[in-house]
Amino acid sequence: TTVAYAPLLFCLIARIHELLVDERRGAALFTGCVTGLLLAFWPLTSFYMFWMTGLFTIIVLGVALLLNRRLLIAMIGEALVAQRWLTLVPGLIIFAAGLYPLWLIYGPTAALTGMHQFIAVIHNAPHLVDLINVGPDNPIWSETFELLRFETVGSGLGEFELWRGFTPVHLALLALALLAAFKLPTGLPARQDFAYRCLLVTLAVGLLLLVQVGGFTLWWIVYTVVPGAKAVRVIVRFELLLVTFGAIALAIALDILARYRAPWTSLVAVVLAASVLAEQYSSFPTARFKAADVKALADIPQPPRACRTFYTVNPHSADGESAVNMKYYIHSTEAMLIAERIGLPTLLGMHTFIPPGWDLTDPLAPDYEWRVYRYAEKHHLTEGLCAFDLQDLTWRVVTTPPDRPATPPPELALAGLISPAGPISLDLRAPLAQRY
Repeated sequence: TTVAYAPLLFCLIARIHELLVDERRGAALFTGCVTGLLLAFWPLTSFYMFWMTGLFTIIVLGVALLLNRRLLIAMIGEALVAQRWLTLVPGLIIFAAGLYPLWLIYGPTAALTGMHQFIAVIHNAPHLVDLINVGPDNPIWSETFELLRFETVGSGLGEFELWRGFTPVHLALLALALLAAFKLPTGLPARQDFAYRCLLVTLAVGLLLLVQVGGFTLWWIVYTVVPGAKAVRVIVRFELLLVTFGAIALAIALDILARYRAPWTSLVAVVLAASVLAEQYSSFPTARFKAADVKALADIPQPPRACRTFYTVNPHSADGESAVNMKYYIHSTEAMLIAERIGLPTLLGMHTFIPPGWDLTDPLAPDYEWRVYRYAEKHHLTEGLCAFDLQDLTWRVVTTPPDRPATPPPELALAGLISPAGPISLDLRAPLAQRY
Protein backbone atom coordinates (compact mmCIF):
# COMPACT_ATOMS: atom_id res chain seq x y z
CA THR A 1 0.00 0.00 0.00
CA THR A 2 2.96 2.34 0.44
CA VAL A 3 4.08 1.91 -3.18
CA ALA A 4 2.80 5.45 -3.86
CA TYR A 5 5.59 6.77 -1.61
CA ALA A 6 8.18 5.77 -4.23
CA PRO A 7 7.21 8.36 -6.89
CA LEU A 8 6.74 10.88 -4.09
CA LEU A 9 10.30 10.22 -2.90
CA PHE A 10 11.73 10.87 -6.37
CA CYS A 11 9.67 14.05 -6.68
CA LEU A 12 11.04 15.27 -3.34
CA ILE A 13 14.61 14.49 -4.38
CA ALA A 14 14.13 16.34 -7.67
CA ARG A 15 12.65 19.29 -5.78
CA ILE A 16 15.59 19.42 -3.37
CA HIS A 17 17.98 19.46 -6.32
CA GLU A 18 16.02 22.27 -7.96
CA LEU A 19 16.00 24.35 -4.76
CA LEU A 20 19.73 23.90 -4.19
CA VAL A 21 20.55 24.96 -7.75
CA ASP A 22 18.39 28.06 -7.25
CA GLU A 23 20.23 28.79 -3.97
CA ARG A 24 17.04 28.49 -1.93
CA ARG A 25 18.77 26.65 0.85
CA GLY A 26 16.14 27.25 3.51
CA ALA A 27 13.44 25.65 1.39
CA ALA A 28 15.84 22.85 0.46
CA LEU A 29 16.59 22.26 4.16
CA PHE A 30 12.87 21.99 4.98
CA THR A 31 12.18 19.67 2.03
CA GLY A 32 15.18 17.56 2.99
CA CYS A 33 13.87 17.16 6.54
CA VAL A 34 10.44 16.15 5.22
CA THR A 35 12.13 13.59 2.98
CA GLY A 36 14.12 12.32 5.96
CA LEU A 37 10.90 11.86 7.94
CA LEU A 38 9.35 9.94 5.05
CA LEU A 39 12.37 7.65 4.88
CA ALA A 40 12.43 7.25 8.67
CA PHE A 41 8.82 6.11 9.02
CA TRP A 42 8.53 4.19 5.77
CA PRO A 43 10.47 1.01 6.70
CA LEU A 44 8.46 0.55 9.90
CA THR A 45 5.26 0.78 7.86
CA SER A 46 6.31 -1.37 4.92
CA PHE A 47 9.88 -2.62 4.81
CA TYR A 48 9.37 -4.39 1.48
CA MET A 49 8.45 -1.26 -0.48
CA PHE A 50 11.12 0.77 1.32
CA TRP A 51 13.86 -1.70 0.43
CA MET A 52 12.58 -2.29 -3.09
CA THR A 53 12.52 1.45 -3.74
CA GLY A 54 16.15 1.51 -2.64
CA LEU A 55 16.90 -1.29 -5.10
CA PHE A 56 15.05 0.61 -7.83
CA THR A 57 17.17 3.68 -7.06
CA ILE A 58 20.37 1.63 -7.31
CA ILE A 59 19.29 0.34 -10.73
CA VAL A 60 18.38 3.85 -11.89
CA LEU A 61 21.80 5.18 -10.88
CA GLY A 62 23.56 2.26 -12.59
CA VAL A 63 21.58 2.79 -15.78
CA ALA A 64 22.24 6.54 -15.66
CA LEU A 65 25.98 5.90 -15.37
CA LEU A 66 25.86 3.71 -18.47
CA LEU A 67 23.69 6.04 -20.55
CA ASN A 68 25.32 9.38 -19.73
CA ARG A 69 27.90 9.35 -16.97
CA ARG A 70 28.97 12.96 -17.46
CA LEU A 71 25.44 14.34 -17.16
CA LEU A 72 24.75 12.31 -14.01
CA ILE A 73 27.97 13.47 -12.35
CA ALA A 74 27.21 17.06 -13.33
CA MET A 75 23.72 16.86 -11.80
CA ILE A 76 25.05 15.39 -8.55
CA GLY A 77 27.83 17.98 -8.46
CA GLU A 78 25.32 20.83 -8.74
CA ALA A 79 23.76 19.75 -5.44
CA LEU A 80 27.07 19.41 -3.60
CA VAL A 81 29.18 22.41 -4.64
CA ALA A 82 29.65 25.55 -2.52
CA GLN A 83 28.78 23.59 0.64
CA ARG A 84 25.26 22.98 -0.58
CA TRP A 85 25.63 19.44 0.71
CA LEU A 86 25.47 20.77 4.28
CA THR A 87 21.79 21.51 3.67
CA LEU A 88 21.21 17.77 3.25
CA VAL A 89 22.76 16.76 6.58
CA PRO A 90 19.71 17.31 8.86
CA GLY A 91 17.49 15.19 6.61
CA LEU A 92 20.11 12.44 6.52
CA ILE A 93 20.36 12.50 10.32
CA ILE A 94 16.58 12.16 10.62
CA PHE A 95 16.67 9.23 8.21
CA ALA A 96 19.51 7.54 10.11
CA ALA A 97 17.69 8.02 13.43
CA GLY A 98 14.61 6.39 11.92
CA LEU A 99 16.58 3.28 11.05
CA TYR A 100 17.44 2.66 14.71
CA PRO A 101 13.98 1.45 15.81
CA LEU A 102 13.87 -0.71 12.67
CA TRP A 103 17.08 -2.34 13.77
CA LEU A 104 15.75 -2.83 17.30
CA ILE A 105 12.72 -4.69 15.93
CA TYR A 106 14.26 -6.77 13.16
CA GLY A 107 18.00 -6.76 13.82
CA PRO A 108 18.27 -9.37 16.59
CA THR A 109 16.00 -11.86 14.83
CA ALA A 110 17.71 -11.25 11.48
CA ALA A 111 21.10 -11.93 13.05
CA LEU A 112 19.78 -15.00 14.84
CA THR A 113 18.06 -16.59 11.84
CA GLY A 114 20.35 -15.48 9.02
CA MET A 115 17.21 -14.20 7.29
CA HIS A 116 15.82 -16.04 4.24
CA GLN A 117 17.50 -18.78 2.27
CA PHE A 118 17.62 -18.32 -1.50
CA ILE A 119 15.48 -21.42 -2.07
CA ALA A 120 12.63 -19.65 -0.27
CA VAL A 121 13.22 -16.53 -2.37
CA ILE A 122 13.21 -18.21 -5.78
CA HIS A 123 9.90 -19.88 -4.89
CA ASN A 124 8.40 -16.38 -5.16
CA ALA A 125 10.05 -15.41 -8.45
CA PRO A 126 7.57 -15.06 -11.34
CA HIS A 127 7.85 -17.09 -14.50
CA LEU A 128 8.18 -15.21 -17.77
CA VAL A 129 4.46 -15.55 -18.44
CA ASP A 130 3.68 -14.09 -15.01
CA LEU A 131 4.83 -10.66 -16.18
CA ILE A 132 1.24 -10.34 -17.43
CA ASN A 133 -0.41 -12.31 -14.61
CA VAL A 134 -3.46 -10.19 -13.78
CA GLY A 135 -5.10 -12.75 -11.48
CA PRO A 136 -8.63 -14.19 -11.69
CA ASP A 137 -10.66 -10.97 -11.43
CA ASN A 138 -9.81 -9.18 -14.69
CA PRO A 139 -12.80 -9.65 -17.05
CA ILE A 140 -10.71 -8.89 -20.15
CA TRP A 141 -7.56 -10.94 -19.65
CA SER A 142 -7.98 -13.47 -16.80
CA GLU A 143 -9.48 -16.33 -18.80
CA THR A 144 -7.02 -15.97 -21.68
CA PHE A 145 -4.07 -15.68 -19.35
CA GLU A 146 -5.09 -18.76 -17.35
CA LEU A 147 -5.07 -20.83 -20.54
CA LEU A 148 -1.70 -19.34 -21.55
CA ARG A 149 -0.12 -20.06 -18.17
CA PHE A 150 -1.49 -23.60 -18.16
CA GLU A 151 0.13 -24.21 -21.55
CA THR A 152 3.50 -22.70 -20.57
CA VAL A 153 3.90 -23.48 -16.85
CA GLY A 154 1.48 -26.35 -16.40
CA SER A 155 -0.79 -24.70 -13.85
CA GLY A 156 -3.48 -22.05 -13.79
CA LEU A 157 -3.12 -18.58 -12.31
CA GLY A 158 -0.61 -19.59 -9.64
CA GLU A 159 -0.43 -18.26 -6.08
CA PHE A 160 -2.09 -14.92 -5.35
CA GLU A 161 1.29 -13.23 -4.83
CA LEU A 162 1.87 -13.64 -8.57
CA TRP A 163 -1.24 -11.65 -9.50
CA ARG A 164 0.69 -8.39 -9.74
CA GLY A 165 1.67 -8.40 -13.40
CA PHE A 166 1.37 -5.76 -16.08
CA THR A 167 -1.69 -5.81 -18.26
CA PRO A 168 -0.69 -6.99 -21.77
CA VAL A 169 -1.36 -3.75 -23.66
CA HIS A 170 0.48 -1.73 -21.01
CA LEU A 171 3.56 -3.96 -21.19
CA ALA A 172 3.54 -4.01 -24.99
CA LEU A 173 3.34 -0.21 -25.17
CA LEU A 174 6.23 0.11 -22.72
CA ALA A 175 8.34 -2.17 -24.92
CA LEU A 176 7.53 0.00 -27.94
CA ALA A 177 8.28 3.15 -25.95
CA LEU A 178 11.69 1.75 -24.98
CA LEU A 179 12.56 1.09 -28.63
CA ALA A 180 11.25 4.48 -29.76
CA ALA A 181 13.14 6.35 -27.04
CA PHE A 182 16.45 5.24 -28.59
CA LYS A 183 15.39 5.38 -32.24
CA LEU A 184 13.31 8.55 -32.45
CA PRO A 185 13.62 12.03 -30.91
CA THR A 186 11.39 12.51 -27.88
CA GLY A 187 11.17 16.28 -28.13
CA LEU A 188 11.87 16.57 -24.41
CA PRO A 189 14.52 18.88 -22.88
CA ALA A 190 17.87 17.15 -22.52
CA ARG A 191 17.61 16.30 -18.82
CA GLN A 192 14.00 15.17 -19.03
CA ASP A 193 14.89 13.01 -22.02
CA PHE A 194 17.75 11.51 -20.00
CA ALA A 195 15.46 10.77 -17.03
CA TYR A 196 12.81 9.25 -19.32
CA ARG A 197 15.26 6.91 -20.98
CA CYS A 198 16.74 5.91 -17.62
CA LEU A 199 13.25 5.09 -16.35
CA LEU A 200 12.40 2.86 -19.32
CA VAL A 201 15.69 0.97 -19.16
CA THR A 202 15.36 0.56 -15.39
CA LEU A 203 11.94 -1.04 -15.85
CA ALA A 204 13.42 -3.51 -18.34
CA VAL A 205 16.36 -4.34 -16.05
CA GLY A 206 14.02 -4.78 -13.08
CA LEU A 207 11.90 -7.31 -14.96
CA LEU A 208 14.99 -9.18 -16.18
CA LEU A 209 16.30 -9.47 -12.63
CA LEU A 210 12.95 -10.63 -11.29
CA VAL A 211 11.79 -13.28 -13.75
CA GLN A 212 12.80 -16.94 -13.52
CA VAL A 213 13.35 -19.22 -16.51
CA GLY A 214 13.82 -22.92 -15.94
CA GLY A 215 14.35 -22.38 -12.24
CA PHE A 216 17.11 -19.81 -12.81
CA THR A 217 16.82 -16.12 -11.99
CA LEU A 218 19.25 -13.21 -12.06
CA TRP A 219 17.87 -12.20 -8.68
CA TRP A 220 20.71 -14.18 -7.12
CA ILE A 221 22.92 -11.20 -8.02
CA VAL A 222 20.65 -8.94 -5.95
CA TYR A 223 20.48 -11.53 -3.17
CA THR A 224 24.26 -11.77 -3.01
CA VAL A 225 25.29 -8.15 -3.51
CA VAL A 226 22.60 -5.75 -2.30
CA PRO A 227 22.46 -5.10 1.47
CA GLY A 228 19.19 -6.25 3.03
CA ALA A 229 18.25 -8.50 0.11
CA LYS A 230 18.16 -11.59 2.31
CA ALA A 231 15.40 -9.95 4.35
CA VAL A 232 13.04 -10.02 1.36
CA ARG A 233 11.35 -13.31 0.54
CA VAL A 234 8.34 -12.46 -1.68
CA ILE A 235 10.36 -10.78 -4.42
CA VAL A 236 7.44 -10.74 -6.87
CA ARG A 237 6.16 -7.71 -4.95
CA PHE A 238 8.91 -5.76 -6.70
CA GLU A 239 6.58 -5.89 -9.69
CA LEU A 240 4.17 -3.60 -7.81
CA LEU A 241 6.86 -0.94 -7.94
CA LEU A 242 7.63 -1.63 -11.59
CA VAL A 243 3.94 -1.38 -12.54
CA THR A 244 3.68 1.95 -10.70
CA PHE A 245 6.67 3.48 -12.47
CA GLY A 246 5.51 1.78 -15.66
CA ALA A 247 2.31 3.82 -15.48
CA ILE A 248 4.37 7.01 -15.18
CA ALA A 249 6.60 6.01 -18.09
CA LEU A 250 3.60 5.19 -20.27
CA ALA A 251 1.96 8.55 -19.44
CA ILE A 252 5.14 10.31 -20.62
CA ALA A 253 5.31 8.15 -23.76
CA LEU A 254 1.71 8.90 -24.70
CA ASP A 255 2.28 12.60 -24.09
CA ILE A 256 5.29 12.48 -26.43
CA LEU A 257 3.15 10.70 -29.03
CA ALA A 258 0.36 13.25 -28.73
CA ARG A 259 2.83 16.12 -29.33
CA TYR A 260 4.04 14.82 -32.70
CA ARG A 261 3.01 17.07 -35.56
CA ALA A 262 0.99 14.46 -37.45
CA PRO A 263 -2.73 15.21 -36.97
CA TRP A 264 -3.65 11.64 -36.05
CA THR A 265 -1.14 11.16 -33.20
CA SER A 266 -3.27 12.87 -30.54
CA LEU A 267 -6.23 10.64 -31.36
CA VAL A 268 -4.03 7.52 -31.26
CA ALA A 269 -2.62 8.56 -27.88
CA VAL A 270 -6.13 9.01 -26.45
CA VAL A 271 -7.30 5.63 -27.81
CA LEU A 272 -4.23 3.86 -26.40
CA ALA A 273 -4.67 5.53 -23.02
CA ALA A 274 -8.33 4.52 -22.92
CA SER A 275 -7.40 0.93 -23.84
CA VAL A 276 -4.85 0.69 -21.02
CA LEU A 277 -7.27 2.18 -18.52
CA ALA A 278 -10.02 -0.24 -19.56
CA GLU A 279 -7.81 -3.31 -19.15
CA GLN A 280 -6.92 -2.29 -15.60
CA TYR A 281 -10.42 -3.10 -14.33
CA SER A 282 -10.53 -5.81 -11.69
CA SER A 283 -13.21 -6.94 -9.28
CA PHE A 284 -10.61 -7.95 -6.69
CA PRO A 285 -11.40 -6.20 -3.37
CA THR A 286 -9.05 -3.35 -2.58
CA ALA A 287 -9.65 -3.51 1.19
CA ARG A 288 -10.76 -6.37 3.39
CA PHE A 289 -10.74 -4.65 6.75
CA LYS A 290 -14.34 -3.49 7.07
CA ALA A 291 -16.44 -1.62 9.61
CA ALA A 292 -17.70 -4.94 10.95
CA ASP A 293 -14.13 -5.95 11.72
CA VAL A 294 -13.56 -2.75 13.67
CA LYS A 295 -16.78 -3.34 15.63
CA ALA A 296 -15.70 -6.90 16.39
CA LEU A 297 -12.50 -5.59 17.96
CA ALA A 298 -14.55 -3.30 20.18
CA ASP A 299 -16.49 -6.34 21.42
CA ILE A 300 -13.38 -8.10 22.73
CA PRO A 301 -13.86 -8.57 26.50
CA GLN A 302 -11.10 -7.64 28.89
CA PRO A 303 -8.89 -10.61 29.84
CA PRO A 304 -8.70 -11.99 33.40
CA ARG A 305 -6.32 -10.11 35.66
CA ALA A 306 -4.08 -13.16 35.81
CA CYS A 307 -3.27 -12.90 32.07
CA ARG A 308 0.18 -11.63 31.16
CA THR A 309 0.39 -12.98 27.62
CA PHE A 310 -1.94 -14.90 25.34
CA TYR A 311 -2.52 -16.86 22.16
CA THR A 312 -5.64 -17.44 20.07
CA VAL A 313 -7.59 -20.64 19.38
CA ASN A 314 -10.58 -21.66 17.25
CA PRO A 315 -10.12 -19.19 14.35
CA HIS A 316 -12.95 -18.27 12.00
CA SER A 317 -13.09 -20.13 8.71
CA ALA A 318 -14.97 -18.20 6.02
CA ASP A 319 -16.29 -19.94 2.92
CA GLY A 320 -13.53 -20.44 0.42
CA GLU A 321 -10.78 -19.56 2.90
CA SER A 322 -7.42 -20.89 1.74
CA ALA A 323 -5.50 -23.52 3.68
CA VAL A 324 -2.49 -21.21 3.85
CA ASN A 325 -4.53 -18.47 5.54
CA MET A 326 -5.95 -20.95 8.04
CA LYS A 327 -2.54 -22.38 8.86
CA TYR A 328 -0.43 -19.26 9.05
CA TYR A 329 -2.32 -15.98 8.99
CA ILE A 330 -5.78 -15.75 10.54
CA HIS A 331 -5.03 -16.71 14.15
CA SER A 332 -1.80 -14.67 14.17
CA THR A 333 -3.14 -11.48 12.60
CA GLU A 334 -6.22 -11.60 14.85
CA ALA A 335 -3.91 -12.00 17.85
CA MET A 336 -1.89 -8.92 16.84
CA LEU A 337 -5.02 -6.78 16.48
CA ILE A 338 -6.38 -7.97 19.81
CA ALA A 339 -3.03 -7.40 21.52
CA GLU A 340 -3.00 -3.82 20.24
CA ARG A 341 -6.63 -3.32 21.24
CA ILE A 342 -6.38 -4.55 24.85
CA GLY A 343 -2.70 -3.85 25.53
CA LEU A 344 -1.73 -7.47 26.27
CA PRO A 345 1.32 -9.12 24.65
CA THR A 346 0.77 -12.16 22.45
CA LEU A 347 3.00 -15.09 21.59
CA LEU A 348 1.69 -14.99 18.03
CA GLY A 349 2.36 -12.61 15.17
CA MET A 350 3.56 -12.27 11.59
CA HIS A 351 7.32 -11.85 11.36
CA THR A 352 9.37 -11.95 8.20
CA PHE A 353 11.98 -14.07 10.00
CA ILE A 354 10.90 -16.99 12.15
CA PRO A 355 12.64 -17.07 15.56
CA PRO A 356 14.27 -20.39 16.47
CA GLY A 357 11.76 -22.71 18.10
CA TRP A 358 8.71 -20.65 17.10
CA ASP A 359 6.30 -23.13 15.53
CA LEU A 360 2.95 -21.66 16.53
CA THR A 361 1.18 -22.24 13.21
CA ASP A 362 -1.55 -24.76 12.37
CA PRO A 363 -4.10 -23.68 15.04
CA LEU A 364 -6.47 -26.48 14.02
CA ALA A 365 -3.86 -29.20 14.48
CA PRO A 366 -4.30 -31.32 17.62
CA ASP A 367 -0.78 -30.50 18.82
CA TYR A 368 -1.19 -26.69 18.52
CA GLU A 369 -1.78 -25.84 22.16
CA TRP A 370 0.89 -28.31 23.23
CA ARG A 371 3.38 -26.50 20.98
CA VAL A 372 2.29 -23.12 22.30
CA TYR A 373 2.77 -24.21 25.90
CA ARG A 374 6.15 -25.76 25.13
CA TYR A 375 7.31 -22.49 23.51
CA ALA A 376 6.00 -20.43 26.45
CA GLU A 377 7.69 -22.80 28.89
CA LYS A 378 11.01 -22.51 27.09
CA HIS A 379 10.84 -18.70 27.37
CA HIS A 380 9.49 -18.66 30.96
CA LEU A 381 6.11 -17.28 29.93
CA THR A 382 3.77 -19.94 31.31
CA GLU A 383 2.81 -17.86 34.37
CA GLY A 384 -0.15 -15.77 33.29
CA LEU A 385 -0.53 -17.57 29.95
CA CYS A 386 -4.07 -17.28 28.54
CA ALA A 387 -5.96 -18.53 25.49
CA PHE A 388 -8.61 -16.50 23.65
CA ASP A 389 -11.32 -18.24 21.64
CA LEU A 390 -11.86 -16.27 18.42
CA GLN A 391 -15.36 -17.60 17.86
CA ASP A 392 -16.79 -17.65 21.38
CA LEU A 393 -14.90 -14.47 22.42
CA THR A 394 -13.97 -16.04 25.74
CA TRP A 395 -10.76 -16.09 27.75
CA ARG A 396 -9.21 -19.10 29.48
CA VAL A 397 -6.29 -19.07 31.88
CA VAL A 398 -3.90 -21.89 31.00
CA THR A 399 -2.83 -23.37 34.32
CA THR A 400 -1.63 -26.83 33.30
CA PRO A 401 0.30 -28.04 30.25
CA PRO A 402 -1.85 -29.65 27.53
CA ASP A 403 -1.34 -33.34 26.90
CA ARG A 404 0.81 -34.21 23.93
CA PRO A 405 -1.52 -35.57 21.25
CA ALA A 406 -1.37 -39.15 20.09
CA THR A 407 -0.66 -40.21 16.51
CA PRO A 408 -2.96 -38.13 14.32
CA PRO A 409 -5.56 -39.48 11.92
CA PRO A 410 -4.34 -39.98 8.33
CA GLU A 411 -6.57 -37.26 6.85
CA LEU A 412 -4.74 -34.57 8.84
CA ALA A 413 -1.41 -35.87 7.63
CA LEU A 414 -2.66 -35.83 4.05
CA ALA A 415 -3.77 -32.23 4.52
CA GLY A 416 -0.21 -31.32 5.41
CA LEU A 417 -1.09 -30.24 8.94
CA ILE A 418 0.98 -32.87 10.71
CA SER A 419 3.11 -35.83 9.80
CA PRO A 420 1.75 -39.40 9.95
CA ALA A 421 4.05 -40.11 12.88
CA GLY A 422 3.02 -37.08 14.96
CA PRO A 423 3.64 -33.35 15.06
CA ILE A 424 5.99 -32.02 12.40
CA SER A 425 9.45 -31.42 13.85
CA LEU A 426 10.79 -27.92 14.34
CA ASP A 427 13.43 -28.55 11.68
CA LEU A 428 10.68 -29.26 9.14
CA ARG A 429 8.25 -26.56 10.30
CA ALA A 430 10.71 -23.71 9.79
CA PRO A 431 11.31 -24.38 6.04
CA LEU A 432 7.56 -24.87 5.48
CA ALA A 433 6.70 -21.62 7.18
CA GLN A 434 9.51 -19.82 5.30
CA ARG A 435 8.05 -21.08 2.03
CA TYR A 436 4.64 -19.58 2.74
